[in-house]
This record gives sequence, structure tokens and C-alpha cells, in this order.
Amino acid sequence: MEQRALKPSRRNLLVGLGGAAIAAMVALPLVRSTGSDRARRILAANPLTRRFVSLVHAEQDEWTAQVGATFAAAGGYRLRLAGVEPLPSAGDRPAEVTRQSAFLAVFDVLDGKSMAGDLIYAVSHPEYGAMPLFLSASARPGRMVALFN
Repeated sequence: MEQRALKPSRRNLLVGLGGAAIAAMVALPLVRSTGSDRARRILAANPLTRRFVSLVHAEQDEWTAQVGATFAAAGGYRLRLAGVEPLPSAGDRPAEVTRQSAFLAVFDVLDGKSMAGDLIYAVSHPEYGAMPLFLSASARPGRMVALFN
């Protein structure tokens, strides 16, 4: 009996990709909700898989690694992450808080623009994708801050 080489058909390829997409949709909420630090670090370490985790849920070190990155914000704003500052957060943390400690992300508003503070902006990072950020105006003109607890 003669054996034929198996070639994936378009249908099999689409079924396989669809299955992978469904598996990702099921697995990713589990990674996010359980706060699996190891899984998150693996996904965040690769620029191709960063879109599967949100920078909104990241720890201070992950934000610090993005210092200098440019973010796009709704309204045509561009922001550059100028720095990340640790905040005192002594004592036991509430169970619903997933971070080890609090920190402040400091952004410079680019292109000489100014933004209204104390609003939730749709912000997008080139690798992490879109995220909502509550941004407050800093005492320094042209600077915005986001508090992460």
C-alpha cells in the first residue's frame, strides 16, 4: 500500500488556529485572575506575547523596564514613561490587591500638549496593547501620573 505525504489543508489549518485561539481565550483569563507571576513573566518577557498580558496588572519592575517607551492616549496624546517611583506600602495588603507594593508611573506629555487630569484614558503601548489608565495631573506642567496600588 502506498503512503501519501500529509499536507495540511486550509480547512485543517483554520481549525487548528481556531482551536489555538479558543485555548488562549480560556487560558489567559486564568493567568490574569490567578496572578501567576511565573506565567506572567514568561509572557511579558517576549515582545510577541506581551499583548496577552496587560501592563495595568504589572508589578513595578515590569513598568520600570518600560521607562522611555512612548504610549498613545485617546485624544491624540502621546506620553513617554519618564520614570517609576516606589510608594510606601507597609503592613499587610488587602486580599484583593495583587501587587507586592504600590508605585507611581510618571509620564511626560509629548508634543507640547497638556491633558486634563483625574480622568480614565484609553492608553496604548506598542507591545502590551490597549489599557485604561486613570491619569492625574502632576504639579509639574506637562506631566501626568498613574498610581498603582
